[in-house]
Amino acid sequence: MNRIEGKLEVFRAFGDLKMKAKGVIAEPYVSRVVLNKASSNPIYNVVIACDGLWDFANKEKIDSLVASSFDNTGDVASGLRNLAKTSRSNDNITVMTV
Repeated sequence: MNRIEGKLEVFRAFGDLKMKAKGVIAEPYVSRVVLNKASSNPIYNVVIACDGLWDFANKEKIDSLVASSFDNTGDVASGLRNLAKTSRSNDNITVMTV
């Protein structure tokens, strides 16, 4: 599950000085998906979530869900939570969309 030394999630490593000596940095994974290519001002939806989503849900399914309902960020967040659950996430699931 991409844990540092098999025990520490990257998010929890941001302030862990012992792991800094092992090369841990606080640089998040960022991806950008253009949802409306027809416009000269493309629309973006930012998804902020914990490993309960990212470790279990397929990124292509996440992108598809965001693209299909980006007009209502509440629907996107609850849809992503449900996607994590159906992807057998047994971790805490926190999702925010902007």
